[in-house]
Amino acid sequence: MATFPNELIPDVPHFDFDIPDGWSVFHPEYHLFGLIDRRQEGFSPNIVVRWDRRDAGFTVKQAHAELMRYVDSLGDGKVIADDQGRNHDGEDWAVAEYVYTHQRIGRLAGVAASRLVDRGSVVDVVTFIATATGPTTMDDLKRIHAIIESVTVR
Repeated sequence: MATFPNELIPDVPHFDFDIPDGWSVFHPEYHLFGLIDRRQEGFSPNIVVRWDRRDAGFTVKQAHAELMRYVDSLGDGKVIADDQGRNHDGEDWAVAEYVYTHQRIGRLAGVAASRLVDRGSVVDVVTFIATATGPTTMDDLKRIHAIIESVTVR
């Protein structure tokens, strides 16, 4: 009989991050969780978080390619900025900033960021997908970036 976790089947990643005042946790289907700044009117900026486990050797270049495919899947998605590699803390990240048109909501600004964690036998990929729109988009994106930049995966 096997036990989870063990040396062949690592535990799921644990991570820490900052939640700005006014933001709260929610639980969308098929995601670990989400963060949202619920507003009375208009769009509520949000981040959803998912986790995938990949074979050993999965690279930040592959994660970046997956983010580009995600943006392409949005129909008229257009990448505004993207990056991949190690950040100043030595962590492997792939990031894409983009805009696209949602059928019901209209034009949205998005951020997708994947953090890779090498566990030896596997690579954990924690992906943050964020959206914002409207007159507060720039301020909302600053808060979203601050949340993502505060993430520490262990």
